[in-house]
Amino acid sequence: MKVKYLGILLFAILAFYGCDDNTGNLGESMMQDGDKIEVKNAIFEVTTRSILADSIYARTSTAYLGKYTDPDFGVFEADFMTQFNCIDNLTIRLDTIPDSLIVKDSYKALLYLYYNKNDFYGDSTAQNKLVVYELNNYLQSNKDYYYSAVDPEKYYNPASQPLGSKYYTIKDMSVKDSLWNTYYSYSIRTDLSKELANRIIEANKNNPGYFANSESFIQNVFKGVYVKHESGDGNILYLSDMDLILTADIYGTDTLGNIIRDKTTREPDKDSIKVKSLAVFSATKEVIQANRFQNSAKLKDLVAQNNWTYLKSPAGIFTEATLPIDQINAGEYAKDTLNSVQLSFTTYNETGSNLTPYKMPKAGYILMVRKKEMYSFFEKNELYDNKTSYVTTLGSNNIYKFSNINNLVNACIAERKEGESKDADWVNKNPDWNKIVLIPVNITQSSGTDQSVVAVSHDLKLTSAKLEGGSEGEKINLYVTYTTFK
Repeated sequence: MKVKYLGILLFAILAFYGCDDNTGNLGESMMQDGDKIEVKNAIFEVTTRSILADSIYARTSTAYLGKYTDPDFGVFEADFMTQFNCIDNLTIRLDTIPDSLIVKDSYKALLYLYYNKNDFYGDSTAQNKLVVYELNNYLQSNKDYYYSAVDPEKYYNPASQPLGSKYYTIKDMSVKDSLWNTYYSYSIRTDLSKELANRIIEANKNNPGYFANSESFIQNVFKGVYVKHESGDGNILYLSDMDLILTADIYGTDTLGNIIRDKTTREPDKDSIKVKSLAVFSATKEVIQANRFQNSAKLKDLVAQNNWTYLKSPAGIFTEATLPIDQINAGEYAKDTLNSVQLSFTTYNETGSNLTPYKMPKAGYILMVRKKEMYSFFEKNELYDNKTSYVTTLGSNNIYKFSNINNLVNACIAERKEGESKDADWVNKNPDWNKIVLIPVNITQSSGTDQSVVAVSHDLKLTSAKLEGGSEGEKINLYVTYTTFK
């Protein structure tokens, strides 16, 4: 009889919990023949604290550029390095253009940084300056450059002459508002040295094998650029695409193919000169792109606060929680079955100072992952499995709620039991065995009708949240439901 009815009753109990978060009034359920399933509810306190995110795994096709000073979180600055993809067996076809039509010394290399008009944080009218340097070291296949604390000076020479520079505002002030709002995608154009354009064109002519594929092009011709934020403050720009474009100026011609000339001076008519694109090298997913994020020391002061905790992205602050595993699996509960473990984190309404008109949004998604896996999860491009990792969204009540993490708790219990069976000092050697970390993340879904999750990555946009908790703040409760068969 016990085997016959146990599964049915447990299913009914869990279905009831899914409809009602309040389990405080649940009692016992009686079964036939005197058998009984006893339901127990318990509440345990969870300890939380803020921890510095330091450097995060930031492999992405989006580049970040700019500087923003927040009155609460201090200075955040972003710049990046990137390589450029080369079409296999690229040939720059100059033979289709007569030499007489090419304006002397007109070869140019142009760097275009593209962005969508709403993809930024801060003041779109704040002026910034970027400087472009050529990389002199190859970004080889290792993971160092995917971490946000990557040191660009390992890959470029700060004393070298820049390829180019540009003052810019996100909103082009020369464009009327009515016209600006009609477009979606914009770009920042930076003119690079003519020497670079000539070098690439000569290499293509004399060593075509260097253009056989992207790897050969990067190793032998052009290793990439470091786009450095040089000056300015007020915004962070999220760049979607980047192109290195080689161009030449071509004289305009009449219907007979003759150069159009000024009727008085007989010099070529400058107004008829056109720009011709010779080659395009794009920063695509097939090549390496490395973002560098820098936060001010002010984050350390926030981490030291004990009356609450923080979430701040990117590469800012995470919240760590210590789960009371020993209490959950001790005493009268030691032989009980865990059916439901619920944990919620309440955010404060205000996430930023009134001293700035720009309020950082709260993270849309946060990942709960075991602390010992907080780096490997992203390096291995893992997906949350609702066993040792979970993702939730911010509810309308300003709460990040994890409805049932009993699989994670059971995994911690089993791991400790196995560890101590081999080593009595296992807990001291594994201090993070019962700790989880909350991390702001970005979720990528498939384009199909099922909208399945295909990637979980660090949220690299500016977000922040202030959470109840901390060693001296509001207590965070862990709600546990057990069942025992009698």
